[in-house]
Amino acid sequence: MAAKPISMLDIRRILQLLKANTSKRSISRQTALPRNTVKKYVRLIAQLNVPIDHLLLMEDEQLSVLIFDYGGTASPPFDIRYEELQKKFPSFKKDLENKHVTRQLLWNEYRLEQPTGYEYSRFCHHLNEFMVSKDVTMPMVHYPGEKLLIDFAGKTMSYFNADGTEVKCQVFVAVFPFSGYTFTYAVHSQKQADFLLCLEKSLCYFGGVPGCIVGDNLKSYVKKSNRYEPEFTDLMLQFSVHYNTTLMAARVRKPKDKASVERTVRLAYERVYAPLRNHRFTCIEDINASIVGQLEHHHHRKFRGEEENREQLFLSKELPCLKELPTSTMEVKQTVMAKVQKNYHIVLGQDWHFYSVPHQYTGKEVKVEYTFSHVEIYCQHQRIAVHARIQNSRRNLYATDKQHMPENHKHYSEQMGWDADYFKTQAAKIAPEVVQVIEKVLNTRVFPQQAFNTCIGILRLSGKYGSDRLMKACRMALKANSANYKFISNVLSNSTDKRWVESTNILPEVIIPHHDNLRGAGFYQ
Repeated sequence: MAAKPISMLDIRRILQLLKANTSKRSISRQTALPRNTVKKYVRLIAQLNVPIDHLLLMEDEQLSVLIFDYGGTASPPFDIRYEELQKKFPSFKKDLENKHVTRQLLWNEYRLEQPTGYEYSRFCHHLNEFMVSKDVTMPMVHYPGEKLLIDFAGKTMSYFNADGTEVKCQVFVAVFPFSGYTFTYAVHSQKQADFLLCLEKSLCYFGGVPGCIVGDNLKSYVKKSNRYEPEFTDLMLQFSVHYNTTLMAARVRKPKDKASVERTVRLAYERVYAPLRNHRFTCIEDINASIVGQLEHHHHRKFRGEEENREQLFLSKELPCLKELPTSTMEVKQTVMAKVQKNYHIVLGQDWHFYSVPHQYTGKEVKVEYTFSHVEIYCQHQRIAVHARIQNSRRNLYATDKQHMPENHKHYSEQMGWDADYFKTQAAKIAPEVVQVIEKVLNTRVFPQQAFNTCIGILRLSGKYGSDRLMKACRMALKANSANYKFISNVLSNSTDKRWVESTNILPEVIIPHHDNLRGAGFYQ
């Protein structure tokens, strides 16, 4: 079975890291992709002979045509070297208790016995995993701007509504382990929208972007936890590409992987929660304003036995190492699958509007990627349509590209002599009120042809009920702000127009005739 192709987000992350002169081994580690897969795509990128800056500016469709490999990459076979190395771990652990024995020395001895064994970095990787599994604590060395550790505090903060109801808030904590510079922010939940807000607020607060972000296995952050290759949510992958940073996840139930943020949470209890314990907040904005004040005190406190504080260390050593914030705000892209309907449109279920695709794709499954402003439709990694997203709270509106229509549909209305002016002319023969209704119906559609059937239906009501009654029904529709076929047809079929007195400007109550199915209040007594 062929391996699953990597995503375009992974391709873009590889390009970003290549631009930063990152090694293939480091790219593999930061993207959680197999090294052979990274080598393959790095080789393909090099063969293109196109500047990386130009590749990053390309849209997904163009980039996929140049780079995307549909064959996939097979998983590497099991390495017998690891079995042999495992047998030596207990003796290595004992040797390392001697302060004069180093990993370099152990590796040299190992390679003398196993000339085809692991290289030094992989040797240390496997050895470190074994040492951690045996609860051996090693000192963690942190570098300026390398990592930002994030987590939610276990304890909540609260504010009270006007009626006295208590509302509990989650508290987000982010810290640079090198300087201890901290950001804390209260939100209503740990859901993706609030989590994304916390991340963006933290980067703005710090004034830059770290090399990588290390978080816990939150559902808003990690889609599927794994010790070696965790799967991050689509939203977080978009965040990673937009801010040009790497995502990492701590191992499940391994708090030492993020010991700095765990320690910072404890400090937050002492230096944020405790000083504010007697405050009665009335909104979440008050909580966050008070948190900022407490953080300033925290950052200005000197380290024990030193003259420097967290703010000074951050500004002098850490801030210069951070990458610049992007100039544009992140526009969240969401993805859904849809089936092209017989009218060559797909429906976007979130707001229930319709978007056209070329009629040849009728009946096919397509991928719909949409943001606040645009809707893009793909079939087998090829973009087949793009539309501006309809910004209207009304449902069932259409965005139709005339080029997507079959030839017979394009010319059908012309052959019938139908256009907007035609319907206005026919309505003018009946009454001005009918013209106003027809104009409103035509204006509710982005593509006028979509309203032609509705216009025909309204005009034909004059033949069934007479022009005078249609005129009065249209007048009622305009006053009720319901200029549509269903309202006018119901008014005429129920004879509501005959009972309407225009001077009252009130629509008559519908009188339901008596029949056996009607039951009064005393029926069950």
